[in-house]
Amino acid sequence: MVLMTYRGDSPTAIGLVIVGALLAGKIARLTSPGRLMIGVFWIAAVAFGLIALDVGTWWTALMCAAAVFTMPAVNVAAMTEITGTVPEVMVGRVLSTVRVTAGMASPLGPLVAGLLSQWFGPTTAILAFSGYLLVVSAVATSSRSLRVAPSQSVPI
Repeated sequence: MVLMTYRGDSPTAIGLVIVGALLAGKIARLTSPGRLMIGVFWIAAVAFGLIALDVGTWWTALMCAAAVFTMPAVNVAAMTEITGTVPEVMVGRVLSTVRVTAGMASPLGPLVAGLLSQWFGPTTAILAFSGYLLVVSAVATSSRSLRVAPSQSVPI
């Protein structure tokens, strides 16, 4: 969103990148949570990398939409998988740990993105984030348990 604002993209184009939230449940039902996470990581890594190509407003909006379109589905699938696979007496603790960890990490993303944008420009910041996502995607893909584990959860 920062890059789109920086480039002067319209509010309409910026608004298009949040469409995934409306389809999260349908997307999460299509495959196992592990495969969904791996696929979304790769899509996001490539799409964020392609944002760096300054082709125009609609290109940026399309790549942002592709990058974030299925993120809500991953969140739903991950939480559903946790509640379906973690012993009932531990679910509260595990979900609390996940939420606290994510909450602690949340300010770091904007901070790092802001610093990288300030020091190297927004395009370099986006490419750095894309590179990070490529590493995450490769690690996730190499995880056999993530690739092959069937869903133990209830339908969403």
